[in-house]
Amino acid sequence: MIIVICPMVMNYPQRRLGKPENVTIRIRTEVLSFSGNGTGTSKFRNQNPVSNPFLVSLLILIRYTVNPGPQDYIVSDFYHQSIVGILREALSHPVQGLHFHYEPYELYWKRSNESNPIRVFGELYTSPVFLDAHKALQDSPPEPGCHLPRVVAGLMLSLDSTHLTSFGDTKIWPQYLFFGNYSKYRRCKPNCHLCHHVAYFQKLPDKFKDFASSITEGKNLDSNFITHCNRELLHAQLQIILDDKFLSAYQHGVVIACVDGLERRFFPRLFTYSADYPEK
Repeated sequence: MIIVICPMVMNYPQRRLGKPENVTIRIRTEVLSFSGNGTGTSKFRNQNPVSNPFLVSLLILIRYTVNPGPQDYIVSDFYHQSIVGILREALSHPVQGLHFHYEPYELYWKRSNESNPIRVFGELYTSPVFLDAHKALQDSPPEPGCHLPRVVAGLMLSLDSTHLTSFGDTKIWPQYLFFGNYSKYRRCKPNCHLCHHVAYFQKLPDKFKDFASSITEGKNLDSNFITHCNRELLHAQLQIILDDKFLSAYQHGVVIACVDGLERRFFPRLFTYSADYPEK
């Protein structure tokens, strides 16, 4: 997989991902009242963001704080692009659009005319889960006044930290997107350009520990706290990618003019998600 994906970094440069955004972690510290032996406890609470740049609210309850109240920490240079935009670009491409499978089907093989057919499993668009998603979409009520064919766009997302240099620790953390409507024999060919970069994720830098220590006097900064902050930062970036435009397309579909001259309504559905565990 690494051999297949790595060349795509050159084919889809970072500048295509648009203007970067800032992802902000907000740490809120409060003073607690204690009873008994006077020891404090820690508690985390997630709160919904209210504006961009994206805010991740972490409530850290400790006994003493130097600067009570919300404290923002900005993680910059989060490059990303719209999944719906990638879908539009792929379907309007004069070559890629011709190989996009609009409807799933069952594939069988017979050893001879007298033998029983054997079900073949090899592609996402011939799998039972894709067929079930297609049937569920066709059985659901259509959009008011819309009589266009409805198509499931199978999303296959993956995350993998990539080491860029032979010496040093320079890394990037890209998110890749494949469409399962293409054959795996085309997806594995770099010259088909079917691997799309969705985003370059950011991790908390080492200096975040110094920032957190400066407002908490070093209390409660154990490995669980850092893991929680990294996980919340990851979820914050994912929520930026899965924005209102994507959620609208997921629920109502998006109309796209295909290369065959027909308009169809596409509904993105997530089928596979491969990832490591960067929050650890």
